[in-house]
Amino acid sequence: MRLRERVGLRIERALRNGRAHVRHELDCNGDGRFAPSFKVAVAAARRGEARVVIVAHPETTPDHLANVVAALTPSTTQLVLRDAGVTDDTVHSVARVAGQLHMLSLIHNCLTRAGAAALCAALKPCSLLRELSLTKNPIADDGVRAVADALAADGALALSLMTLHLSGVGMTDVGFAALADAVATNNGSLANLFVSENAIGDVGAAAIAAALPRSRVRVVYAQGNRIGDAGAVAFAKAIDDSPYLRVLCLGDSLGGNAIGDQGALALAKSLHRARTFERLELDHNDVSVIGAAALKDAGKANVCVRRVTIDYNQRVPVHVWEQLESLWWGRRETAMELS
Repeated sequence: MRLRERVGLRIERALRNGRAHVRHELDCNGDGRFAPSFKVAVAAARRGEARVVIVAHPETTPDHLANVVAALTPSTTQLVLRDAGVTDDTVHSVARVAGQLHMLSLIHNCLTRAGAAALCAALKPCSLLRELSLTKNPIADDGVRAVADALAADGALALSLMTLHLSGVGMTDVGFAALADAVATNNGSLANLFVSENAIGDVGAAAIAAALPRSRVRVVYAQGNRIGDAGAVAFAKAIDDSPYLRVLCLGDSLGGNAIGDQGALALAKSLHRARTFERLELDHNDVSVIGAAALKDAGKANVCVRRVTIDYNQRVPVHVWEQLESLWWGRRETAMELS
């Protein structure tokens, strides 16, 4: 049995066992044609067996996309179109089924500001949507404004959406400030905000930091931007003032920002006082041993803080990273013993 046929059988078996995943695998022969697994996926969706439909193929045509959408039944609640060639001209076919979805992911497609505006207009009355991802679409600031307008409006989406992914969309301080205004006025359940790999600087960071205390956002991922010490100081105040904020990522193993000791010292002071905040990530920044020592002292003094990372800061010796890591592992083990 050829690999593509085995893939198709595995998908169908998963559907029948209730795991509810349909996936269109990449063409194993490299000839650009859809594998048999795609037909299996569409057939399963039509039978109402697929709650999750995933299409990941760089050569998806508008007709293929229309076939997938047409095959969806009311039981489908999650739609993932990753690198599937969704454009401003074809996004309307996705928008038609948005009302039944709990999760819509359009990662790495070709939407611009026009497509984002059309999609968000269609999403405003959607009361079931919990998660939306437009990551790696070149929607830029105007597209982000369209998303912000949908969040700030009185529509159902503003109340239902919990997780928003806008990483790598070409957002600058202008777009992030518009999004911050929407976050501040959103009376819904938005809790998780992912805006990494953009061009956000201190102005945008200050805007979202001022909005956080007026929101219910718990998690912010903003690594891979251009945030410096001034932005870190603004986030430190947000840690003090926000009753919901739990996790702030300003740097991970893939990229960071431009935060130095001034920002690290401000964040460390806030960590000393934190009662609900749990995790700060500052990997790949410009922190030295001075800032690292302050963060370590804050972590030791406040047991509410679960984790602080400063890996890949070139001015911090590796043994200091390891000391911090051992502190958090010990804390997690103690928490597990008490639970």
